[in-house]
Amino acid sequence: MSELLPNLESLIDELSGVSAGMQDARRLAEAARGAASEEALDQALANVVEEWRRV
Repeated sequence: MSELLPNLESLIDELSGVSAGMQDARRLAEAARGAASEEALDQALANVVEEWRRV
């Protein structure tokens, strides 16, 4: 995933605020962290969005 999102770890470090938007952005970035391909990234982000829709 480092080729697609080379600054992901730095971004996650920056997303440390307590606002809802900051927490949502961090959740998406953390989901992206484990993706090994574009397809896996799409699925990881879709999973987060689906989780939010159920709440």
